[in-house]
Amino acid sequence: MEIKDLVLKNDILKDLVYLGQLETLSNFNGEKGQFQVHQVTDRKGMIFHVVTKASADLFEMKSAIELVNPVFFVDERYGASMTPALNVQAEKIVKK
Repeated sequence: MEIKDLVLKNDILKDLVYLGQLETLSNFNGEKGQFQVHQVTDRKGMIFHVVTKASADLFEMKSAIELVNPVFFVDERYGASMTPALNVQAEKIVKK
């Protein structure tokens, strides 16, 4: 199966809770720039790593959030040790 074959169902990334920022990146998916890796969870306890362009927006831990235009991606750093379905790239994170 190709990563492009993974499709997000509308309700799979709902009721998300912000856990914190993990790290910053100077490039992502071959694009240079400033990116942030965030950790979020859903109400079922699934943890997702979300990559967004760097932003000055701050989110309190355990605050309700939404992802804008989320898509799955394959993690180049952790490769096979990280399930692709838990890696999400989003345009941005917004407070709910």
